[in-house]
Amino acid sequence: MNAVRHARELFVWYRVAGDRAGAARAEVDAMQRALEVLSPGLRPRLLVRDGGSGLQTWMETYAIVDDAMTARIASAASALLPLIDGDRHVEIFEPVERT
Repeated sequence: MNAVRHARELFVWYRVAGDRAGAARAEVDAMQRALEVLSPGLRPRLLVRDGGSGLQTWMETYAIVDDAMTARIASAASALLPLIDGDRHVEIFEPVERT
């Protein structure tokens, strides 16, 4: 079971106003690059969905995270908080092995 827990994935979503998207994108890119240097197997990604109302929904994904990396991601995201609308919502999923 420990091997499965080690391989969990982190999904973080939040909303960004269109006029802050450029600054937020630069912050997320810098944050994910720095985190990837700390943990080369992290495989961070950024996904964006345009809500059509001036707000975009952004989702950061991270593969192969543990508790320490989850805390590092949260800490690194502190500079992003003034650029988003609302909270960062964090979801952690663990893979299910095939039977």
